[in-house]
Amino acid sequence: MVCTSHDVNEIDSMEARSELWRWGQMHKVPPKTVKAQIIRQALWYQCNCKWWYSDPVAEDELRCAQDLVFSRRGQFRSGHIWSKRWEKMYAILPLKAMIHILRPSDLCPESCAYDIVF
Repeated sequence: MVCTSHDVNEIDSMEARSELWRWGQMHKVPPKTVKAQIIRQALWYQCNCKWWYSDPVAEDELRCAQDLVFSRRGQFRSGHIWSKRWEKMYAILPLKAMIHILRPSDLCPESCAYDIVF
């Protein structure tokens, strides 16, 4: 897990996570793609690092990612986790942390994602 030093608005973070999950009920994240969900000042995203498989946005994975980040960094602090088993990365960030992000590959592990879905 990588931790950052940013606070994330509680309401915005919870709504972004809910909207990411809601989107995932009707769609799958294509291979080598980032699915990002922005709600006001919070960003949640999933990197699908698989080469050939479109992946769901699983509610249990979202909860697990949130629990791991918050248990290690504190409630509503930013961070992201990589799961080798899932071949995914989940991240929780304030929108202001995105100012230096220029392309999808900046969000995910090296060679993981080349496209983004909002």
